[in-house]
Amino acid sequence: MMTTQEQYIAKIKQLVVQRFGSNITSADDCVALSDAVERAVGVRIDMPTLQMLFSRNSRVVMPRPMVLSALSKYVGYTGWSDFCTTCKVDASDSNITIPVRRRWGVIIAAAVLFVVVVAGVVMLLGHGGSEEQGSVAPTPYDYVVEDVEEMWLARTEGHYVSLRVYDGANSLAFDRYVAEFTEEFCADLEAFIANDIRTRALVEEVSVEGRDVDASAKAIATKCIAILDELKP
Repeated sequence: MMTTQEQYIAKIKQLVVQRFGSNITSADDCVALSDAVERAVGVRIDMPTLQMLFSRNSRVVMPRPMVLSALSKYVGYTGWSDFCTTCKVDASDSNITIPVRRRWGVIIAAAVLFVVVVAGVVMLLGHGGSEEQGSVAPTPYDYVVEDVEEMWLARTEGHYVSLRVYDGANSLAFDRYVAEFTEEFCADLEAFIANDIRTRALVEEVSVEGRDVDASAKAIATKCIAILDELKP
C-alpha cells in the first residue's frame, strides 16, 4: 500500500498530540497548542485552522504548507519536507486511517478509475500492436507521476462524492459551501502535489528535476480542479 500525504498528516497529528501531552478536542486545547507552537518555533497557527485539523467531525482539508512546516518543527523536524523524507510512516498502521466518508469516496473513485483503465486497455488492444514500435517507453519518473496522479484524482473524486451529500434544497448554501471548500482545497494544491512527487521519487530512488516536478504538479492540479468545477453552478 502506498503511503499518502494524508497518512503523513495523520502521523504528524499523532506526534503533535504526544508532545502536547493530551488530546486536542476543544477550542481551549487549540488555543493552548497554538501558544505552545509559537513558543517552540516562533510561528502562530490560528485556532480555526487547528480546530479544522484536529476535529473528528470536520471535513478533511489539506492544511497550508506553513501549518505543516510549523507542526513538523514543533515535533523536532526542520520542516514538512524533512518530516516526509525522514519519518517512517507505516501504511498498515491501524491508527492512520481515512475517515469513513472519505474511504467510501475513495472506493467509489477507485472503482471509476478501474473501469476507465480497463476500457483504455481494451481500446489499445483493439488497435493492435501497429503503434507500439513508434511509442516511447515510460521512464521511472513517469511511473512516479502516474502513481501520484492516481492518488490525487481518487482523493478529489472522494471530495466530490462527499460534497454531493450536501446538495439539497438550499442551492445558495450549497454553492457557497462548494466555493469555500474549493478555495481551501486548491490553496497551494500544486505545492502539495509537487511534494508528493518528490517524496514518492525519493522512496523509489528516482532522480527528478525541479522543472519537471512543477510541470507535472500543475497538470495534475488542473485535472483535480476540473473535477471540483463540475459542482459549480
